[in-house]
Amino acid sequence: YLTRSTWGKEGDTMNLDIDPTTHPAWTGGQQTLLDRGGRLSKFKKRFEGFGL
Repeated sequence: YLTRSTWGKEGDTMNLDIDPTTHPAWTGGQQTLLDRGGRLSKFKKRFEGFGL
């Protein structure tokens, strides 16, 4: 996938945590969330009593 950007130098690559070809916004499906640094766990623990 090629795109124009002001990030980096010519030939540099950028690795994404979420693959845009499998993201639910474009595919309509479900995707599991990656817990980087425990942020998702902290959020879930903080708001577990809301029952959403």
